[in-house]
Amino acid sequence: MQMVMFAYLGIEMIGVTAGEVQNPRKSLSRAIDSVFWRILIFYVGALFVIMSIYPWNEIGQKAARSS
Repeated sequence: MQMVMFAYLGIEMIGVTAGEVQNPRKSLSRAIDSVFWRILIFYVGALFVIMSIYPWNEIGQKAARSS
């Protein structure tokens, strides 16, 4: 349910923004174009940090030791 609300509110915010800015065509196109960079920074960057912190040489060995 949270994903549905998040997706709906994201589209709703575009409509609210279009009604409040002076030049909606320019502002919205810039905002939509910056989505790619935000996804790259936040999602791919977070994955990079998580993968760089976790010790790769121990993957699969912890489960094998406990059984």
